[in-house]
Amino acid sequence: MATPDRGRNRDEADSSYPLGSDSAGSGLLPDTTARARAYTGTSNTWNLDWDGINGRTYFLQHSDNLIEWQYFPLIESGAGQSIGWGFSSSADRFFVRLRYTDQPTSDPDNDDFDSDGLTNWQEVDAYHTDPFDEDSDGDTLIDGWEVAYSIDPNDDGSVNVNNGASGDPDGDGSSNAQEQQNNTDAANSDSDDDGVNDGDEATNNTDPNDPDSDDDGLTDGEEIDEGTDPNNPDSDGDGISDGGETDQGTDPNDPDDTPDAEWFILTGDLEEDAAKTRNRTVTIPAGQKALIVIAVASAEYPTYTGDGSEFNDTLAWSVSPSGGQALTGSIDVNSRHGEWQTAEAEGTEVGGFSPAHIEAYRTYDAPEASDLSIPMELTATNIGDGALPSTVMVGVLPLKIVQHNMPNVGVAENSTDLGGQRQEAEVGVGGIAFITGQPAIPQLRVDFRGAPEALSIECRLEIRSERANLRGTLDDRDLPANGFVTRDGNQEWDIEAELNGEFVGGECTLHFRINGDHEGDAQFFLRGKNPLDADAQANINANVGADFQAYAWAMAKHESRQGNRVYNQFNTQGGIEGTLNWGDPNGWGVCQIDRPMGNPGVSTAEVWNWHENVAAMQDKLVEKQADYNRFIGYFRASYGQQGNWSEPPANHTEGNTTLPA
Repeated sequence: MATPDRGRNRDEADSSYPLGSDSAGSGLLPDTTARARAYTGTSNTWNLDWDGINGRTYFLQHSDNLIEWQYFPLIESGAGQSIGWGFSSSADRFFVRLRYTDQPTSDPDNDDFDSDGLTNWQEVDAYHTDPFDEDSDGDTLIDGWEVAYSIDPNDDGSVNVNNGASGDPDGDGSSNAQEQQNNTDAANSDSDDDGVNDGDEATNNTDPNDPDSDDDGLTDGEEIDEGTDPNNPDSDGDGISDGGETDQGTDPNDPDDTPDAEWFILTGDLEEDAAKTRNRTVTIPAGQKALIVIAVASAEYPTYTGDGSEFNDTLAWSVSPSGGQALTGSIDVNSRHGEWQTAEAEGTEVGGFSPAHIEAYRTYDAPEASDLSIPMELTATNIGDGALPSTVMVGVLPLKIVQHNMPNVGVAENSTDLGGQRQEAEVGVGGIAFITGQPAIPQLRVDFRGAPEALSIECRLEIRSERANLRGTLDDRDLPANGFVTRDGNQEWDIEAELNGEFVGGECTLHFRINGDHEGDAQFFLRGKNPLDADAQANINANVGADFQAYAWAMAKHESRQGNRVYNQFNTQGGIEGTLNWGDPNGWGVCQIDRPMGNPGVSTAEVWNWHENVAAMQDKLVEKQADYNRFIGYFRASYGQQGNWSEPPANHTEGNTTLPA
């Protein structure tokens, strides 16, 4: 009989060989350190004793054919003493042998020499399996696993097919070998009780040990009933988990039917004193921010929460992001009677429950390069009555920076169609909002989408120039000029209104406070899009008049050209797209207006609003035309009658102005 390679396991003796030989090996290997002695007793009884060697553990086997061996219920430890054992047999032939191991042990009965999940004593006394072989019957099923699921560890399927590797005693379509490999329950067709049997889970590629394979708050069985994907937490790709949509009554298979935010809601509506637990994992996309809010409500209020009633439901929550501080807690509902009274007076509603009390909140930031995974677990226990349940809710409310008149993006590189508009588009943390090509101020709105009205959210915006080395602080703005703008949680902040018609841009830092104390910030950029060629020409025509049109067109094209793109108020290429178009030594925008920095330098309006830039060009052209007219007038006055133009003067000075020839 083969033995596993755990310590030094060997047959020591049987009555048919010289004691001390290895009958399991390839020859007889005498061992002079131990000798066994067998002698008869009375009435078919026999006695066996041997010298126990220090550090060895002994097992005794018997056989009537030298082929099939069984273990006596005996485990002995050698300690330099003689060990004796008596037994009886009326068989015509009867053989015994010792097996031993040098594997170190202080408790040989309760040790598990073959690591099969059964103790040595269980193997030799209860199940008659081999304590040195994890698979006694050679069917690839581990002895302890077989015993756990009432499968005979000594039958490889030749007696009863359901005891072998290909058997399927629970009829779930998964063989014993598959159940062992998947660590599922071979005596239960639905190991995780999710409504889908283990065999079908293998077909669906779902986890037969996890009732919610994608951690979206719906069991695999519920997903199959709903027609959603049990391996995709957001089947319709709208940013809200399937469970979040089901909780809020939207269609998890329709990307156009989407709630404002993720709400994870658990109501403890099981039988009396039974705890109901649900899990969900949500994700904050890389570089983004979200506000997590915990709220509670109870049907026990107000009748039973204020009188010390025994009907005192318990609620618990655990929000454990992969990075960042966890948000955990628990309450009994009687302790929140006063808070619900206040919430009722203020009309506080959260997740469709009123009155609701906000227990906790915290903002979380996903790293720039990776998503932030947030596992959540909610538990609600209906104490005492099995009715009037209580509810715990978690809202995952993304910080939304949205532009409602976002210019077209993704156009061909050589296209001039950079000035069009489309409807709402998310700017997001780290994103870019744009002054449109018309031009128009960006219609920017900021909020924590889906936040309860009961939260007070304060905001302010700092705008700082990305060209501070050239512009200094000319374009810096604080909105509002002092302090914060305060809004209820369910209200947007209208940044467009704060700009009050002013064109300005740069690096923006949004500062926010929640209920006056929880602070955070987020960055994004405010840049610009260029006009369409036709729009630029029409505006130049309207500003400069017929005398200057052709010259003005050519000058603007020449001055602001970048590659094939002309009339560029803003840069068009690479990582600086949308930033101010500047040319050495101090020219800005479509017409490269050139005045020294500072007051009265090129104004904020002239660098951020191409209409103002063209208007400034008109002023320049009028100045140059006046200079030209004065210069020509001088020549006509001085030389016109004489007709002597062969030696014109080098220059002419009028007042403080010198006009060069």
